Amino acid sequence: MTKYLSQKLTFFSFWLIVVVVLLHSVSMDTNSSELTFFKYLEYLLSLQLAQLAVPCFFMISGYLFFIKLKKDEVWTLNNYGLKLKKRVNTLLVPYILWCLIWFGIIYLLQTLPVTKTFFNQPLYSLSTKEFIYNLIVYPLNYPFWFLRELMLYVIITPIIYILIRKFNLLIFFII
Repeated sequence: MTKYLSQKLTFFSFWLIVVVVLLHSVSMDTNSSELTFFKYLEYLLSLQLAQLAVPCFFMISGYLFFIKLKKDEVWTLNNYGLKLKKRVNTLLVPYILWCLIWFGIIYLLQTLPVTKTFFNQPLYSLSTKEFIYNLIVYPLNYPFWFLRELMLYVIITPIIYILIRKFNLLIFFII
């Protein structure tokens, strides 16, 4: 990647991060019938414009996944395996590590008498199936859904790649 492209992606990513913060900081009362200028501005920025941030992050991630692939180069299983191995180190390992750490923190908080009453279902009462579900499908630290979805897209990337190569731009618009 050239330095110019890296700077452009960094600049764009910074503003996407700002928009994600706006998305998570909305405090608008949706039941209120009074729509002032500031409420409209908050609605526009936090609930409408911010919806573009996550798809843009996914597009950047997809672009970076294919960045070293030349236009006419065939994507082989070997290329995919190397990229998959890299993503295991950058996505899967941090995801599982932080989910386990967060699980441990919540578990510890549930054993303390002071904080025990704040939890509906203690983690120590979970079955193995529920534990795995909370680790993979619905992590206790929910903002990690983004990493989970990126891992899913990395897994289905060969299918998307084949469809795009076979059907060109048509499949892009369908996806």
